[in-house]
Amino acid sequence: MLIYLILTAILFIMFPAQASAQNRPADSVRVGYYENEIFEEGAAPGVAKTGYAYEYYRKLSEYTGWNYEYVYGGFGELYDMLLSGDIDLLAGLAKREDRIDKIGYPEIPMGNEAYILLKHEADDSITSVVSSFSGKKIGVLKSAILDTLEDYLKEHSTEAEIVCFDDYESVYSAFDGKEVDIIAVEEDGARNREHAEVICTFGTSDYYLCVSISRPDLLNELDIAQSLMAVEEPNYTGSLQSKYYASGIMSRSFSASEREWLDQNKSVTIGYLNNYLPFSSTDTDGKVTGLIKDLVPDMFKELHLSDIRFDYKGYENYDDMIADIRADKIDAAFPVGGGLYYSEENGIYLSSVVTTASTDLVYKGEYDNEDALSFAVNENNRMQYYYIDTYFPDAQTIMYPDIESCLMAVLKEEVGATTLNGLRANEIMKNRRYDGLYLQQLDQTDDRCFGVKIGNEGLLKLINRGIKLLDSNYSREHAYHYSSRLYTYTFLDMVEDNLWLFLIMSLLIALIIIVFIVRDLKRTRLSDRLKTDFVSNMSHEIRTPITAILGMNELIQKESREENILQYADNIKKAGESLLGIINDILDFSRIETGRMELIEQPYSLPGLLGDLNLMIVKRAQDKGLGFIMEVDDRLPVKPIGDMQKLRQVITNLLTNAVKYTEKGQVKLSVRLKEKTPEGFEMEVSVEDTGIGIKDEEMDKLYSAFDRLDMERNRNIEGSGLGLSITKRLLEIMGSGIEVKSVYGEGSCFSFCVKQKIADATPTGAYEARDPDADKRRFTGASFKAPEARIMVVDDTPMNLKVICGLLKTNELVIDTAESGEECIELFGKQAYDLIFLDHRMPVMDGLETFLELKKRYPETLQKTPVICLTANALSDVREQMLNAGFDDFLSKPVTLFDLEQMLLKHLPEEKIQRSGDEALNPSDEVILRRLRMMGELDVDKGIEYCGDSEEYLDAVNIYRHSAEGHLNELTKLFEASEWQQLSI
Repeated sequence: MLIYLILTAILFIMFPAQASAQNRPADSVRVGYYENEIFEEGAAPGVAKTGYAYEYYRKLSEYTGWNYEYVYGGFGELYDMLLSGDIDLLAGLAKREDRIDKIGYPEIPMGNEAYILLKHEADDSITSVVSSFSGKKIGVLKSAILDTLEDYLKEHSTEAEIVCFDDYESVYSAFDGKEVDIIAVEEDGARNREHAEVICTFGTSDYYLCVSISRPDLLNELDIAQSLMAVEEPNYTGSLQSKYYASGIMSRSFSASEREWLDQNKSVTIGYLNNYLPFSSTDTDGKVTGLIKDLVPDMFKELHLSDIRFDYKGYENYDDMIADIRADKIDAAFPVGGGLYYSEENGIYLSSVVTTASTDLVYKGEYDNEDALSFAVNENNRMQYYYIDTYFPDAQTIMYPDIESCLMAVLKEEVGATTLNGLRANEIMKNRRYDGLYLQQLDQTDDRCFGVKIGNEGLLKLINRGIKLLDSNYSREHAYHYSSRLYTYTFLDMVEDNLWLFLIMSLLIALIIIVFIVRDLKRTRLSDRLKTDFVSNMSHEIRTPITAILGMNELIQKESREENILQYADNIKKAGESLLGIINDILDFSRIETGRMELIEQPYSLPGLLGDLNLMIVKRAQDKGLGFIMEVDDRLPVKPIGDMQKLRQVITNLLTNAVKYTEKGQVKLSVRLKEKTPEGFEMEVSVEDTGIGIKDEEMDKLYSAFDRLDMERNRNIEGSGLGLSITKRLLEIMGSGIEVKSVYGEGSCFSFCVKQKIADATPTGAYEARDPDADKRRFTGASFKAPEARIMVVDDTPMNLKVICGLLKTNELVIDTAESGEECIELFGKQAYDLIFLDHRMPVMDGLETFLELKKRYPETLQKTPVICLTANALSDVREQMLNAGFDDFLSKPVTLFDLEQMLLKHLPEEKIQRSGDEALNPSDEVILRRLRMMGELDVDKGIEYCGDSEEYLDAVNIYRHSAEGHLNELTKLFEASEWQQLSI
């Protein structure tokens, strides 16, 4: 055969015009394609094809250049078409004398297969004794296997009913439906079938890719192609066999001994050798690791034995592990080696090879043949001794307690050499302790197998079957994964080995780190900017319609006198404010998450803060029929220094939650002086309610963002679920924390302590709650008129323009409106204005661009005209951006009449303002207030708030002025005399 192949190859080279596919147009070859598990699959148009035969066709086309036209049908039908010349090729035919003159057989078969008989697993009437087949129905394909089966039955004088089928699908369907008792199939051509058992093998046969007798040209090309393939790729058919037939039915159809073992065992105990990675070891948690950890479960998974439990037992000594196999303390062991002789000596079977690796000789300095005269051997690893005893029988062996000691013995020249398994050697030798030792790969490899007690054939066959089913590269690939865990080359090792490079490497690493930090910083800034832009857009898009809704609603409240309409308007206001609160929560949460929430500490009025909280909560509590109590320590300083806005938000969140979750009873706010020092004071704030309380098991979820506790009970309560999460974060920013005490069904108490500096240590004295209705009455109508003042309102939303104009209607201002930046610039060029409200977010030209254009065209006029930025963006840095750009002030939407009036009073010329109603001030009082504000030394607005109204505030100022005048001369004298101790009022 070899001579034939060589001659064929020579002819092919000498006559390329005849043999080469690339010198002629590609032929179209009609291939008969029938459905056959593993061998040929996908026998229908448009269905993906796979299988041994299909891949063989594709390989042949690389040598022949054939293009295939697939003709589908049953095997019998296609065979007839081959005889009649309607197809050119048909695969899987055995060579028979009666066919030789009818079809063309190539010289080389495309494969070889064995024929097997299968029975139903539960059918005990059929055994491997052929006479038990008598009277049974045997299903078989109409092919060469039929003749072999008939000959087999005739040879054993057995009469059985043979049922023939045209295709394998019908054969298997009949078997699965128990229409036949036995089926005769190719060993390699059938996948695993549930509850099927192999009876025996009854014949073998080569099978061919046959050619129509009418196409001798194709037969000649096929002979040449197969001959070349046999020379150039001699292992090709073998690789196909391994690829497709490892999953054949024989690989998963268990023998009687295997089934007996499975019937008697529901678990398997595997012994393994410790400290022998990559094969096996015990990790820091006391669990098995290494190749064995993956290998055993994967083998049994391939065998579809998912109900088997695996137990592992680690051993420090190989001999102890082998002894426990013989003593039935473990079922099998891995790794085991040494070959058949030593396995027989140890009374165990060796399984099929799991992995084969080279063995490396370890020596010091230059290799000398005398190095192999004495070996250091690990006394706990008998496999190393077996290898040396087998291949170096004359060498002296000296035992050491572990492989590290063996290596050190070579380094100290106590012995000439030692050995390492090839899968372990490279990683172990990376350890700098072994500098000076070298490796030389030996010619003889070393196998690693499972060990099973002699007599336990069932388990041995199962293990062998599982090994066969795994990919040929499985063990080596998994072993490499664990090899890296043998030894770690430390940073200290690197420094000591390469000290002269350390400084240079350190510098380079530092430079690289800096580059990465700069790059990541840029990415972080970009990410933060994108997130900020999104929050900004969301703020603007949601607040814009809310502005219009709440503004129009305020107009209804001002102008309507119908009780039911006012009730509707009140509901709209509450719903709008609730939605606005949720939006603010989300924006605050976003600022905190991105680290953009900072403390802004400044002096503030503590009585004013408490008054605001009282005004805000008392009405909500009254609406629910709840009592609201405030207990304020009269020793608290009147003017602390701190971030009042964040403190207000924390207390507001706690009070709001208390009212939300309390149906009857009361809510109490307590503010106490906990400690006072020269530097400042510590204030304790608590909010206590008689509400539903919190379950103990839900305490851990108390500060979870977007979460709500006790959902079934609280599903109808409004809110974002962010309040407490924001509260906790804000307190952390302020250097504090929150404490919770709660009894489910009785109520809760939230408390925190916060440190503040002191601007004015005067005690607040007894606290008196302000009347919310009085405050409400104060701001129901316009507080001034300015008929001679002309302002411009710029907003791209007509509804917003209508709202602002409506709110300011009773102030009798002259108001011009513009819906774009261009229109604003045009109006400003024609008319002088006392003030401009300019929207931040507008299409084409936004507020900032409009402002800068006005500044560019009309710098002198704009310098005299206050420009107020209107924005629906609630982010604090937007305010800073606008003020830094040159805007005179900033107003967040939604705006109220009170907000607008305060801004107008602050910026309109004082001579154009006419006070109205009970709060009207005479012109001289208005001038005094304006001048006091311009001084900047006094917080005029907080003073008015603390005194109750402007008149009371001015009275207090006058009292102070008259009191100070009486002491002026005395103060002057003390100052000139530097009597600092006496200098006081």
